[in-house]
Amino acid sequence: GWFDRWYIYLHDEPSFGNQAHWDRIIARGTRFKASVPDLPLFVTTTLDYGTKKNVLDYIDIFVDGYMTADYDNKTKRTDYDNWLATPDTPRHELWSYVACASCGVVGGTRFQGESNHGIDYTPNQLRIRTWLDRFYNIEAELYYAVNERWDRYPSQKLDPWEAVYLFGNNGDGQLFYPGRPDRIGGTTHIPVESLRLKLVRESFEDYEYIYKLDQSNQKDFVNAELAKIITNSLNFTKNPSDIYQAKQNLA
Repeated sequence: GWFDRWYIYLHDEPSFGNQAHWDRIIARGTRFKASVPDLPLFVTTTLDYGTKKNVLDYIDIFVDGYMTADYDNKTKRTDYDNWLATPDTPRHELWSYVACASCGVVGGTRFQGESNHGIDYTPNQLRIRTWLDRFYNIEAELYYAVNERWDRYPSQKLDPWEAVYLFGNNGDGQLFYPGRPDRIGGTTHIPVESLRLKLVRESFEDYEYIYKLDQSNQKDFVNAELAKIITNSLNFTKNPSDIYQAKQNLA
């Protein structure tokens, strides 16, 4: 069945200063915990915020990732260790995600250089994502949309072939383009994948090597290879050859 893949997106990026957001998490979380206790609830926020707002009983999955890990004075990856080790049903998990803050326009310049799916970033900044997930022992990755600009076309009349700026970032939430007959010919509407989506595929293919080695008791070897190309989520190799060499080493 599909039940082990279901989850409930309880709240998106609750503002620390808006108590109504946290009250909503408590109210919704209470209902879901009572009716479907085995179904995990997730929120895109940090353990630090969740602790201070007393909502830990209503969050099974923190979607924080490594937005500020190791180089900012906020939640560190190691801060999650005790929470992750605490037995619970459903079990605790930590996921990562690409937030608009990482473009540097919304979140501030301290985030510039992080991994991002935007157009104006290097291929390495996208491909490194799954390597970073393993570097921080993060279990899954969230991306909020792959056709967000086209979804907004009926109201905003902005064609993704002409404009993809959204949330401070070109290409945010837009990994496919609408393959309309008037644009690409033919008679059928089809999705047209971006080069960035191909890099997403490359990144997950890289992760398959990592996963197989982890399952073969080769975690120390994987850790050593990761350390060659990653210092933290802001500082990692900018040379594509380094990733290709690391993948070759893993193979």
